[in-house]
Amino acid sequence: MNLQKCENGHFFDADKYQICPHCQKLDDDVKTVGRMENEAPAFGQGISSMPTMPQAPSFAPDDDAKTVGIFQSTLGTGTQPVVGWLVCVQGACQGQSFQLKEGKNFLGRGEDMDVVIRGDMAVARRRHACVIFEPRASVFYAQPGESHELFYLNNNVVLSSEILKSHDVITLGETDLLFVPLCGADFSWDQYKKKEA
Repeated sequence: MNLQKCENGHFFDADKYQICPHCQKLDDDVKTVGRMENEAPAFGQGISSMPTMPQAPSFAPDDDAKTVGIFQSTLGTGTQPVVGWLVCVQGACQGQSFQLKEGKNFLGRGEDMDVVIRGDMAVARRRHACVIFEPRASVFYAQPGESHELFYLNNNVVLSSEILKSHDVITLGETDLLFVPLCGADFSWDQYKKKEA
C-alpha cells in the first residue's frame, strides 16, 4: 500500500488511485446553479443577461415526494428492521448500543447521524465513517465517510470498503465500537415479512 495525502488532507492508496478519490467525488458533485428570477442582478449586469431557473417538477397528488431505496425493507409497520448493532466497548459512550439498518449508516457526533457518538470530540461531527448492510448478498461493509478524519477496523486504517465480520472493532477517535450482526447467512427478515392478504 502506498499511502498518500492530497492537498486537501485526504489519505488514499496511490497504488489504486492516480488522484484522490475523495476530491474527485467532491468535484463530481459540484453543480452550477443560476440566479433565481426574483434575485437582483449583480452590479453592472443588465436584466437581459440574467439566467432563469427551470420550474420545479410537479408531483401527482398521491406521490409523497420521497425517494425510497430499492432494497429498503419494512416489516409492514413502516419501521425498518434492525440488521445489527454497534456496541461501544471503549470511550464516552461505553455500554451503549446503536442499531444498524439496511443500506448506509453514517457515524459521527452530529444529531443527524444514524449512529451518534456523543462526548468524543475526536470524532467528526458529520459522516466520519459509514457502515453498510447490502441486503442482496447479506454482507456488511465499513467504509470512510466524507470527513478528513481516519478510522480503523481492528487497528488497521480503512481507506476503502472493507467487509465486516462479527465482533470486529471499529475505532473512531477515542471510541471503540464492537460490531454485532443480526442479518446474514443464518438470519434474514424476509422470512418474517407479513404476507399480503
